[in-house]
Amino acid sequence: MLQTDYSSRYSLSHLMEVFPSPGKRYTLSPTPSKWRQRDILIQNWFDHLNDQAPWDLYIHIPFCKSICTFCGCNVKITEGHDQEGIYIDKIIQEWSFYKKEFPQAKVNNLFIGGGTPNALSDKNLARLLENFEFEGLSIELAPQLFTESQAKILSQFKVRRVSFGVQDLDQHVLQNVNRQQKTEDVYNALFLARKYGLGDISIDLIYGMPLQTSHTIEKTFTKILSQYPDLVYYYPLAHVPWQASRQKAYGHFESTAQKQKNILYEKGVNKLNQEGYKNLGFNAFVLKDSSLDYSHSLKRNICSIGSDLSSTLIGLGVSSITSNNKMYLQNHKIIEKYLHSDQKERKLFPIGYIKSEYDISLESIFQKVFEDKVIKDQNYNFTNMTRYGLLEKNKGFYKVTEAGLHFLPHILDQLEKQLHSNNRYS
Repeated sequence: MLQTDYSSRYSLSHLMEVFPSPGKRYTLSPTPSKWRQRDILIQNWFDHLNDQAPWDLYIHIPFCKSICTFCGCNVKITEGHDQEGIYIDKIIQEWSFYKKEFPQAKVNNLFIGGGTPNALSDKNLARLLENFEFEGLSIELAPQLFTESQAKILSQFKVRRVSFGVQDLDQHVLQNVNRQQKTEDVYNALFLARKYGLGDISIDLIYGMPLQTSHTIEKTFTKILSQYPDLVYYYPLAHVPWQASRQKAYGHFESTAQKQKNILYEKGVNKLNQEGYKNLGFNAFVLKDSSLDYSHSLKRNICSIGSDLSSTLIGLGVSSITSNNKMYLQNHKIIEKYLHSDQKERKLFPIGYIKSEYDISLESIFQKVFEDKVIKDQNYNFTNMTRYGLLEKNKGFYKVTEAGLHFLPHILDQLEKQLHSNNRYS
């Protein structure tokens, strides 16, 4: 039971039964499922692109050594490094179109995700990074593949954060989802990251996987938090249509009952509370007195949480998403199409969405709620969430409580429904 940690008198697992998550992460509005297959000319995008402020870049590296059956990311399984060269060539070519059109453009954050970015050979990892100038690098890494030579390469660049996809430390849980990773791999990866000064350390964990129990979750958190990572993401296992066959292809896979998932989440949160981690909302927990804890006006996008995120995100590589306050664009989702598409002129994006006034306003409201944890009252009906202690009603506004931080997706879902039904979005 949660007692003094929250303003609410209800347990967290009970609140999760009352206020189930809508499944949306509220980083894109509308979600990609609402986007259409439409060709958008790159010149149209360039006309809406401003290089007066720095951009952020995201590069997708799809390569993985093996498939983890829980994963819903765009991946390409390969044992060798044969395709890496041509793929990096294509990314560099894609970036060259931007540099030609906007030679003065500056890059603030470079995000590299996957897939498994450190599945690249040392040579290809170095070549990729050497072709970009940026103020700070954040990169996803698989701890079981992280080597000292990779740490040395990364140390030559301005690394702000390394994110290790740990997911769990119990060997039965990991083997069941075909993940080859040992606890010693994680400890060694964290040691190397600190030895070479690779910025803040972030750990990703998942709850709701088959064979997880309260006991295994507690042991995983005890081991992870003994290493004091700066940031911990604690995500629910995602069930999405395109990974259904993958999840059933290996090992035992039955959906964990929602009540059990709620208990697993509460168990992990209690461990985070005990070790002094602060809930930022949206499954992110920051270590007290870390650099993120001292950051003001934290923002979030599809790549990260930070105080210095740019409003323009350029996505490079297969399936990557590009966005600003006017448009969403997405590259080909199939690597072969991405690699072999005619990009000599780079005339179009295969998937795109032009934001309406409503979309833009809604996105701004969501971002503001995350930053300030406050909702300006416009005669909203939040009676139930107020009664259960997720929101506090004040004169002219609602404040998100400590308990409410766990339910930001639900709060935003209710806010969106009321805005839509009343046609109010200012």
